[in-house]
Amino acid sequence: FFVCFLGWFAIPAMITTIKQDLKLSKNQVVNANTLGVAGTVFARVAMGPVCDKWGPRFGQGALLLLCSIPVCLAGLVQDYSGFLAIRFFISLVGASFVPTQYHMSFMFSKNVVGSANAIAAGWGNMGGGATQLLMPLLLSAFIAGGYSQHLAWRYSMIVPGLMIFVVGIAVVLFTRDLPLGQYRKLEKTGMKEKSGMAKPVKIALADYRTYIFMLQYAVC
Repeated sequence: FFVCFLGWFAIPAMITTIKQDLKLSKNQVVNANTLGVAGTVFARVAMGPVCDKWGPRFGQGALLLLCSIPVCLAGLVQDYSGFLAIRFFISLVGASFVPTQYHMSFMFSKNVVGSANAIAAGWGNMGGGATQLLMPLLLSAFIAGGYSQHLAWRYSMIVPGLMIFVVGIAVVLFTRDLPLGQYRKLEKTGMKEKSGMAKPVKIALADYRTYIFMLQYAVC
């Protein structure tokens, strides 16, 4: 969850330089910022059923690996339309919040799960602040190394992209869905009931508490 912010907020952290390089207007930057959040909404809704069906390990790992691609390729953007597209696709990584909280809720017992979720979410959100420090430093380092601003911000984007990729690989290889093991193995042995994607969504939509929590999170 921490590294997702490194990619998600990397462009806003360097927006002054990027705005000048791509000759963007103030309104164009605002539009891009809107798309930089919009994708997350759809991705988070989709990530819930993915976690129910295939587990948080697959959901988190696949999300990070896929989203590392647009982060690394952001440096290829040459115009406004390309900038809008890359902001949208990068914003999908914000859905990392869902498998993170899903995973934490299953991996810790009820007497500590609140603290565990709080620490994980807080650490993840701190990635947003860390990005505001890291990306300008990377940008300055590339410029100090002799690169123009035109190239410096583009090369800087590769760093968080690679970090997201490495963490995605680590999640897939070294984590478990549940304390007892992986979803697939537990389903094969009968220790876990097989879950589809549609049934959990129907159950969630039929429960009034879903809408109460939806409103609560919206007003925050």
